[in-house]
Amino acid sequence: MRLRTRLAIQVLLFMTVGVLVIAGVLVFSFTDSFDRLLVHVEEERIQRVVEDVSDIVRQEGFSFREDSWREKLAAYAKNSNINISIMDESSRIQASYEGLVEHEDQNLQVARYLLVDNDQNQIGTLLVTHDLNNPIYESLQNRFVTGALSSLAFLVLAYFVGAFFLTSRFSRRITEPIEILSKQTSRIARGDYDLDPVPSNVPEIQNLSSNLNYLASSLKNQDKTRLDYAQDIAHELRTPLTNLSLEFEALEDGVMDWDEEVLKGLQANVNQLSSIVIGLRESFDDASSENRLAFEATNLTLLTDQVLDSFEGAIQKKGGNLIRVLDPMIKIDTDRRLYRQILGNLLSNAIKAIDRGGKIRVSLNQAKNTVYLTVTDNGVGISKADQAHLFERFYRVESSRNKKMGGSGLGLSITQNFVHQLGGQIEVTSRPGRGTSFRVIFEQDPLKD
Repeated sequence: MRLRTRLAIQVLLFMTVGVLVIAGVLVFSFTDSFDRLLVHVEEERIQRVVEDVSDIVRQEGFSFREDSWREKLAAYAKNSNINISIMDESSRIQASYEGLVEHEDQNLQVARYLLVDNDQNQIGTLLVTHDLNNPIYESLQNRFVTGALSSLAFLVLAYFVGAFFLTSRFSRRITEPIEILSKQTSRIARGDYDLDPVPSNVPEIQNLSSNLNYLASSLKNQDKTRLDYAQDIAHELRTPLTNLSLEFEALEDGVMDWDEEVLKGLQANVNQLSSIVIGLRESFDDASSENRLAFEATNLTLLTDQVLDSFEGAIQKKGGNLIRVLDPMIKIDTDRRLYRQILGNLLSNAIKAIDRGGKIRVSLNQAKNTVYLTVTDNGVGISKADQAHLFERFYRVESSRNKKMGGSGLGLSITQNFVHQLGGQIEVTSRPGRGTSFRVIFEQDPLKD
């Protein structure tokens, strides 16, 4: 059964129960009110009989000499469907008139009333026997109940017709967008992420549609990223593998002789493959490393000095010079492991960029609540066009700097991710032929001793 049908049935069932309960209460209330009205009318009728008989007795006494009075009282009893007994003050019956109509459901009641003269002295007693189940009243009651039920039945029928159309419209308004959303989820499952917003005036459905579109857009971007990533990996691996293959074929065909230079070339291609694999592993790990951050109070000046000491040998081997400009006792909360990797990656790039006699300048300074780490080299530099893509995965500049560095295009992307995880920003400025400067910025309250 479709959602729309189930929703309509449930709403109609709920409304039906409510209407029937209300109708039952109304019928009971109307019937009870009508019964009380009939009782009141009966009481007023009997009271009028008492008053009329009292007037006759006061005028005629108990003799009722004129036949007209006797006929009048007999007709009164018959027309009122009652029995009248008139007794004097000694309780002797002076006159009796029967007008009750006998029937199976009779419920007789005898009411006693005092007869008084003009001075309000008792002169006798009036007994009125009447039927509580008066056929006339029962007929009126039956007609009233029948009419009330007929009217309620008509109103209920009209209500159901109106409720059916309103419920159908309401359920369609709710279920049509849900059906569209259901179809859209099926499209997402098939890999179709181009969804249109679902029109609806219901805020919850609007939010659901918006979230589903956001999910589809995210999945589409992830699929594209995975595809691009796979293509980039294939591209990066193809170059060293092709070089190795060509060099081995040349050796096999005797085009090249086995010597130290060939061995160095083979080793360079193997090193490039290793660098790519390591970079890939780090690029997969850096997305989850945020969950493993260990921030702690750190003397950043001392930590920076330690990292620079570890690279001093590599810089000297390259024939370069390291210049340190570090403000003393800069302390912040940071993850020491990530900070070491950030500075290490920037130093590795700088070492590859410089020639013999080149300079690498590392500065660490603090201005109010901002800490600046700057790594500058006077190497080959980077063009303006390449700087815009420098932090993209697998992007390698097509320049002499790239030839010198021979990287996988992952190092700076990973470095930027680490910087962001530490709450910082990274900037680059460079001029081809003049050198490159990377600046890392951390904004946080400095720690006091």
